[in-house]
Amino acid sequence: MLMKDKPYSGFQWNYFSSLPDGPLRARACSFLRSVDWQALLKYAASVRNGVECTLLSHIGLGHNHMVRILRFTDEVQWVARLRLPSLKDEETFSDMSMKREVSTVALVKQNTRIPVPEV
Repeated sequence: MLMKDKPYSGFQWNYFSSLPDGPLRARACSFLRSVDWQALLKYAASVRNGVECTLLSHIGLGHNHMVRILRFTDEVQWVARLRLPSLKDEETFSDMSMKREVSTVALVKQNTRIPVPEV
């Protein structure tokens, strides 16, 4: 994002909340229960030199990731993108997928000014 640009604020996560009962919702609910959200908030605050944050209630859900928004007390917002457990039992699939994601982040960092997480 260019510094002169306004931050995007028109997001509306509604996929998880509208997900019908079934295997996908069960997978998402199980993942929600398994994540230590307080640890994530504590870590994010430590990276921002102690600025506290909270999780917004909106939950984005894709096939492989869950997305939560963290809002800091100074109104800065971060996107937390967490990888859901693989639907496949194959370790190789997961390893290849992770390598592709790391390579993509490196490519974006090298060729753009888009802020990306450290990998």
